[in-house]
Amino acid sequence: MAWLSVAAFIVAGTLGALSIAAKGRVALTILGALTFLMVTFGGGVGILFAGAPSHSFLPQHAVQGIIAASALWAAVLGGGAVVRMVLEWANGGQPDPDRLPGSAWIGVAERFAFTLALIIGATEIAAVVLAAKALGVYATRKDNVTAAVRVLGTLVSIGWALYCFVVAVLVGFRLA
Repeated sequence: MAWLSVAAFIVAGTLGALSIAAKGRVALTILGALTFLMVTFGGGVGILFAGAPSHSFLPQHAVQGIIAASALWAAVLGGGAVVRMVLEWANGGQPDPDRLPGSAWIGVAERFAFTLALIIGATEIAAVVLAAKALGVYATRKDNVTAAVRVLGTLVSIGWALYCFVVAVLVGFRLA
């Protein structure tokens, strides 16, 4: 039954990728909520069937790799939808006149590095990624509003990556 969880992770990441083209509060809210629900559904299914027999046609390490890769996909791409949704809500649905250049790509890189570090068990690398991002937020702040947007975006982004990792662990991913 881990396959339903893997499929939910993949759909969540794909919904997040679709959010790149989304405009407007309603579209972002729908895509962000669906992304969150898909990962939550995947986790629920995985937990419900955690005691089910293993897949005889694949070795356990292959199943572990597929769960890890799909969780990474959901964390990296799905995070964009969730972050944009939260920032849109925080801004009261008004378009942000000072879109922060490169923020979306920085978020992708931070979620990738953070989640991958957790998957391989290198928590010290995850801490360095978070510290580097925090220093970057502090060093580039223009005013309180810009700094607040960056801090909120970083917290939601890292929180989403951590959520995807925790769901993968609950589904059955085990560190080597």
